[in-house]
Amino acid sequence: TEDNTTVTITDFNPSVVFSDYINRTQITFTLNKGQSYIVEGVGNESTNYTGYIGAKIVSNKPIVIANGNFNGQYAGYFPNSTDILMDQGVPIDKLGQEFVLMKGNGDINSNMEKAIVLATEDNTQVFLNNIGTPVATLNAGQYYTTPNSAYILQGSSHYNMSIRANKNVYVYQLLAGTGSSGGSQEATGGMNYIPPLSCYLPKKIDEIGRINENEYASNSTNYQLTVPTKLNIITEKNAVIKVFSNGTQLAMTPSNGPFNITGNNNWVTYSFPNVTGNISVESSHAVTAGISAGDNSVGYGCYFAGFSFIPAVIKRE
Repeated sequence: TEDNTTVTITDFNPSVVFSDYINRTQITFTLNKGQSYIVEGVGNESTNYTGYIGAKIVSNKPIVIANGNFNGQYAGYFPNSTDILMDQGVPIDKLGQEFVLMKGNGDINSNMEKAIVLATEDNTQVFLNNIGTPVATLNAGQYYTTPNSAYILQGSSHYNMSIRANKNVYVYQLLAGTGSSGGSQEATGGMNYIPPLSCYLPKKIDEIGRINENEYASNSTNYQLTVPTKLNIITEKNAVIKVFSNGTQLAMTPSNGPFNITGNNNWVTYSFPNVTGNISVESSHAVTAGISAGDNSVGYGCYFAGFSFIPAVIKRE
């Protein structure tokens, strides 16, 4: 974002194979405003499967990054079923210790619905749902992947998961755009960066434009302009929420929520399938939301949230 920006990348696996086949333990480069730099390697090198996870990026001026992979797969050996798994990264001062995830559209035992928890400090303990002992203890740069059983059924085919850590962590959600009945779910993966919960999150998301519009053609599916889309909402308990499509408030039934969260008594979740148009969400308390969308072998997820803003009181003499 500024001229003469120096960026240094360290702490990746020294055995990773970059596309230029030059071995490195550190990468340093300088960018001017508007310039970019790509660090990548192909997926058929086994050390690249997880070797980039935990890399540390430091710059002397503000930068924007995106991370993940193209044509990726995490559920198992499905060479003909891959998708784009990319999202933003945020600086460590935007991290937190408490998270809630809502399952996408994949089958619960498909290995498509999980989360990656990445530590930024040594001796980071990770807790799931109401489990009182840590499921993992991580050092900086190490990660933990949740099992299929981490999502808890809360009613009406609605699953959510609570993640807590004793130190700040990154959480990325891996999810499917469809289930086995809706297509090839292993081909519909997505990856979302999940912001931590905070009472300082926004109370309004306005707006998610044309939420279900995404032109595609896939295998036996002819050209389509829209994709079946599910809206997931997380808000503080006892909040009053309203969801609008093209300015009209959507009717809410018990099948939409609120659903409790095992291991977290302060937040609840909602789900609205088959939403269309321009969507806005209002809550009387802090709120965040995401989508899971897909059909046949097309799928993706997105997350919509502002970042926590802790107000500061400035004393003037």
